[in-house]
Amino acid sequence: MLAFSEFEFVVKYFFVVMFALIIIGLINGLALLPVLLSLVGPPCEIRPLDGNKKRLAVPPSMREKSKSVIGRR
Repeated sequence: MLAFSEFEFVVKYFFVVMFALIIIGLINGLALLPVLLSLVGPPCEIRPLDGNKKRLAVPPSMREKSKSVIGRR
């Protein structure tokens, strides 16, 4: 609706600005931030067991964690 407004200032100052913000937000969220986080983010939390690079240590599930904290019911 804003793109087809009769008033030039509505198109210029509302539609164009809103459209630019949406495009910039999409680019940041879908491309820029994931790439930056993969380059400078924290290291991987899953590490090989006993130096065996083919087998990875898998963290315990939430159910196992809750059993160890709360106890068996």
